[in-house]
Amino acid sequence: MKVSKKATPKPVAPSSKNWGKANDALSDELNPIRAQWLKAKNFIYSTTPDFENSIKESINAVESCLMVLLKEPNGTLGRIIKQASLDSDIERLISQAYGCA
Repeated sequence: MKVSKKATPKPVAPSSKNWGKANDALSDELNPIRAQWLKAKNFIYSTTPDFENSIKESINAVESCLMVLLKEPNGTLGRIIKQASLDSDIERLISQAYGCA
């Protein structure tokens, strides 16, 4: 019996249109965080990168994520980061970036 060997097709990177469909399907409590992260990404990848606003949106996304994960809807990053039990280096980096924002 002869077994035919078909070449495995190379994976194709998803288009931004496909990512949009995936994000639309993932509608949940993390949806606002996804929007903030996308906004930060758009600031950095625009024709004229806006680093300041990208940092601000990134920090907002981290803050929102911690608020959801720690069930602190009215928390602030400065307060809830202490509850997060993060690695000390990660906590320091987030705190430094928060100071820049």
